[in-house]
Amino acid sequence: MNGIRKPLEIRLDTACPPLNVAMVMAAGLGKRMRPLTATRPKPMVEVAGKPLIDHALDRLRAAGVRRAVVNVHYLADALEAHLRKRSDGLQIDISDERAALLETGGGLRKALPLLDEDPILVVNSDNLWVDGPGDT
Repeated sequence: MNGIRKPLEIRLDTACPPLNVAMVMAAGLGKRMRPLTATRPKPMVEVAGKPLIDHALDRLRAAGVRRAVVNVHYLADALEAHLRKRSDGLQIDISDERAALLETGGGLRKALPLLDEDPILVVNSDNLWVDGPGDT
């Protein structure tokens, strides 16, 4: 072999139960996106006419996720108000981090009482993902 390794293919195990619950990390300060985040939380920054968090939640719902736990901190009231307006059938629970920003691990730990014991998917609200050439 010439030292070049093929990328691993990731395939869902059909024997695994479906992921019903996701954790959406949305509590960050958005400092690198200033001035866009000076008056709105980073998950509310729009891309292609839609807030980042809506892109994430829409993709989760399309993948079969039924409930999302979203952590909030910076300008949390605005984000919560937006989430309350969603009416697409995806249940959204809030993990409130207003008192202290806990970073990824701490945010996940604080949200544990809201999460099932089944496997969960953790996504960042500011990451967009799209179908690739092999996806249908």
